[in-house]
Amino acid sequence: MLNKFSGKHLVSPASGDVISLNELDEMNSCRVYGDGYALMPDSGIIYAPADGVIADIAENMRKITVRTVDGVMIVVRIGFGNILPSEHIIPYVRVGDKVNSGQLIAMIDMSALPPYARRSAMPVIITIIDKLKSYSVCGRGHLTGGKSIAMRYSL
Repeated sequence: MLNKFSGKHLVSPASGDVISLNELDEMNSCRVYGDGYALMPDSGIIYAPADGVIADIAENMRKITVRTVDGVMIVVRIGFGNILPSEHIIPYVRVGDKVNSGQLIAMIDMSALPPYARRSAMPVIITIIDKLKSYSVCGRGHLTGGKSIAMRYSL
């Protein structure tokens, strides 16, 4: 999963299998924000992808944005599409909270979800890609939430 790349990195915000944004039905709506990858999560635990501050939490709880210490904005879309009811997302942070890479930021009450909603894709997007010198998705296959390096970038 690790490759040689100088610069910063992001950890996977959940455990699950990496998929390309191109595999999502609504990928164009993801690319409006920037670029990245998506996960098919196998648990409901959501971690901070980097050290930083919670910059935004959508009212419906399905999008959490982390501003890294170097100013990069990371958008984690929880429950991509409309199949994950927001009342089953439990936040552990608020806007303005400082977070550390791998810190618990939210949980999904998987036991309350119907089976079809338990593996909803989770896009992870770096916004304002044009400010980066380079970026790369590091993993394929299964990543461990809060631990596996998922992307690397340089400013």
